[in-house]
Amino acid sequence: MVALDDRRPTAQQLSELNELVRRDITSPAALQLAEAFLALGRPHDAIATLEPHLMSVPSQNDGRVLIARAYADLHMWREAQGELLRVVKVDRGSGRAFALLGEVLMRRDDHERAIPVLQHAQQLDPTSPQILTMLKRARAGQRLDPPPPQPQPLPPRGESGYMAAAVGQMPMSAQMPAYPQPAYDPYQQQQYAQQPYAQPPYQQPPYQQQPPYQQQMMPMPPQVAPGVPMGGSGSQLPRAKGPTQPPPPQMPPKERPRVIPRDKVQNAAAASLRQSAAVGEAYLSELLHGGLLDIAGVRVPDLDFDLRPDRRWGRSTRRAFKLLSVLLVVSITGGGTWYWWSEKQKSEAIKIATKDAKLAVATGELELMRAGAKKLADARDKDPSNLLTQANLAEVDALETLLYAVPAAADEAAAAITACGQELVPGEPGADDLAIAKSALALARLRDATAPAAIAAAKGDLADTAKRLDDLLAKNDGDKWLHWLRGRANLAAGERKLARAQWKTATTGDDALVPALVDLADLEAQDGNLAEALALDDRALKKVPNHTLAVLSRVIALAEANVSARDAIEDLNDKLDTNNDKDIKSKLDKDVADFGPRTVAYRELAWALAQWDLDTTGKALEYEKYARAHAINEPAFWTGLAWLDALRGARADADADRAKAVTFGIGRPELDQVAQAVDVERWLATGHADRALEAAANLAGTRGRQLRATALVDLSKPKEALGEATELAKLTTPKVDKPDPDDPPRPTLDAAVLVAETKMMLSMDPEHDGTTKAMQAASSAMQNKLGAHAFAMAYRAHGAYDDARGVFKAAVDQPDDPDAPNPIDDRSLCWYADTLIEVARAETTKDAADAAAALALAKGSLDEAVARDKDYLPIAAVRAKLLLYQGDVEGASKLLEPAMRELGAMYPTVQLTWAEVLATRAAADKDKAQHLVESLKDKVPPAQLGRVAALIDPKLPEALGVPNPNPQPATPATPAPPPPRGGRHR
Repeated sequence: MVALDDRRPTAQQLSELNELVRRDITSPAALQLAEAFLALGRPHDAIATLEPHLMSVPSQNDGRVLIARAYADLHMWREAQGELLRVVKVDRGSGRAFALLGEVLMRRDDHERAIPVLQHAQQLDPTSPQILTMLKRARAGQRLDPPPPQPQPLPPRGESGYMAAAVGQMPMSAQMPAYPQPAYDPYQQQQYAQQPYAQPPYQQPPYQQQPPYQQQMMPMPPQVAPGVPMGGSGSQLPRAKGPTQPPPPQMPPKERPRVIPRDKVQNAAAASLRQSAAVGEAYLSELLHGGLLDIAGVRVPDLDFDLRPDRRWGRSTRRAFKLLSVLLVVSITGGGTWYWWSEKQKSEAIKIATKDAKLAVATGELELMRAGAKKLADARDKDPSNLLTQANLAEVDALETLLYAVPAAADEAAAAITACGQELVPGEPGADDLAIAKSALALARLRDATAPAAIAAAKGDLADTAKRLDDLLAKNDGDKWLHWLRGRANLAAGERKLARAQWKTATTGDDALVPALVDLADLEAQDGNLAEALALDDRALKKVPNHTLAVLSRVIALAEANVSARDAIEDLNDKLDTNNDKDIKSKLDKDVADFGPRTVAYRELAWALAQWDLDTTGKALEYEKYARAHAINEPAFWTGLAWLDALRGARADADADRAKAVTFGIGRPELDQVAQAVDVERWLATGHADRALEAAANLAGTRGRQLRATALVDLSKPKEALGEATELAKLTTPKVDKPDPDDPPRPTLDAAVLVAETKMMLSMDPEHDGTTKAMQAASSAMQNKLGAHAFAMAYRAHGAYDDARGVFKAAVDQPDDPDAPNPIDDRSLCWYADTLIEVARAETTKDAADAAAALALAKGSLDEAVARDKDYLPIAAVRAKLLLYQGDVEGASKLLEPAMRELGAMYPTVQLTWAEVLATRAAADKDKAQHLVESLKDKVPPAQLGRVAALIDPKLPEALGVPNPNPQPATPATPAPPPPRGGRHR
């Protein structure tokens, strides 16, 4: 077999292919010969070659595509459509057939049926720009450009002068086959007159009417039995009698066409023929419009109707055609009615689903949003080409992903956005919904950015999202959804003030968005504005009772502010803890399915904070573990965990969680007050009470009051600390309408301990005025050992070191007990050692063994404090004090001097130790030591101040009015001063 070139075939190749086809009509060479004819612009010859081949090999789909292509070149769209229907019926993977069929349908102005055909063709060949162009025009109802004119015959490769031969000047060297003219058929002429899509019979080019060539001619195309149609236009080959013989070297003489008298045309079958032709055309059109291409099992008639003029129609045939006509009219009418009614029902269902989804999205409630998304998905399945439905579905799923972090909703949103593609332009229905969906999904995907490269990419995505929202707001500033999303983008960039402004716009009026109310409430709660946060949550709960996010926002606000923790736990139990599975893992998995991963993460964090407020630290640690297992990568979640870490004294965990609170803006982010509170706790943990007080100066609410009071206590400023503690107690005392006289509302334990500690420190006689008893009651009420530490520090303020030693011992025993932890165990160990040194100093003259034991215990406590947290600066001062007591003045000086540069004037007891070092070291500086001792009057116990003052100058204690450890005997003329009253001198 001769292999064809990718260009025009040569005359020799045509001759060889023609010979192969003549010998065997079923040979695949028939397809190559047809392609050669098409390449030469001779579609009629291609049709004449393929028709007998397809009659012999009816399953040859490639041949049918070729013959359809030939019909299309001749603008015979109906015949091309019939052949292509037979192909696509059995071969759903033929990309050429579907592409050509889509073009044919477009040429016939059948855009409705062309759309699914071209969509399937695009799936088979996604890279074809021609298919994409036709699909867009079909969707827009636009016609294609006018088809190219019918091709003109070209000479084979290597030949020339073909067009000259077509007008009678063809050179003798051209080796082109000559075909006889088909006989005139009046029936075919009438058939073309009745059919609007038919073309006139093919007329051979003039060169075939020239005298026979002198050179050897190419063989004739294969001939078939008489009466078999060869061309889609009705042309037939001459009927041959007997076996086919090779053509003679010269052209046969022309035969005169057979002329049929006019009266024979007007026979009985003429009307039936015309009717049958019209019925056939209508039948084919009805098959196409009736859903022929919508399903895989298409039905195409495989029968060939014999319409030869010598056939006659009987009465039964006419009745059959009449019946078929009636049935056709009835079916068309009924089908049209059914189609209209189904389309109307489908449109109504889509409208209802869209309305319900909009209402569900406005609530922001997970259950309602899921129901709305399901309705939209059902509507989408009924009409996948409806871009408005796709856009609405994308919006609901994307907002569900942003609010609840549901992975399945993210996948659905991404698929719906992809289905919309770039078809929706601004201003069209659904364009704004699609923009909201894209923005919400982009903001939700910021949670996936944890690695440095992902964070850098997320910053670019956030900038693009912000720009898209700004463009939309410029066109529609009244859309509260856009304001809410823009606030979300600002918050993700660390711009809290701008986020608050956007959310205030979205929460004004009766049509305030519930998600915006909840987000603004969270923002106010994080900044310490508890009253404003609870008011916003109440507005959201009035709009949607038991709203998941509103309940969670209220609980977290109460838990972080340490206010009404029991109410918070009741809300958690009633509204967000519906699963009662004994297996905690199964329970949490069910909760994630019911409430979403984001809800479960914040719920477990709220549980842990509330349990810490109630002093049930064991349960708090358990819920913290569950929160970490379902962590959500959001700054508010990580700062909440960091605050919980700081409360329980886990400073390493607090630093790690604080570092995970990443924002995606370009400039320096605005910190929420939870993050600032974590930083304040870090200053307190390192002993920088002055920096902690400065950092807590602008913190509002209960959190700021508590931190400032703690810092003031460490700085030995009990009066200012009492003011902060008193306000803290007022804020944390629950407000009830009818208080019970027997059980009045009480402040939180932390507030009660701070109030009792500062009052005891300010008392002149704590043993008799009841402040010691109140302090003991407040500290005993706490399961953790913060109360014991505060009680011991209050004893130290009055110089009662023996009493402080016993309380400290209780505070440092079993520091790792989960039910009774000591979050500040390193500080307790440090000041316990300092207390033991003072006890040993007092026992030196009484019991040397007790003093040695106290010193050994002090050294062990210091070593343990260093092992727990070496960053607490007062530990170095206490170690220097121990060296000083043991006589190593220079060692104490080297150890204490760097600590003094960091501590400054924060701790009076440390400054007193430094004054002792200055007075006793080799390079003594008693003037500086005296100045320092004088500044510490009324800040340290009088006995300690008198001991150090006596080292500087034996007369200095008397000048300061403090006890002298080595008093001089009083002369009779100068009576001894009365002993000072117990307690702290002011």
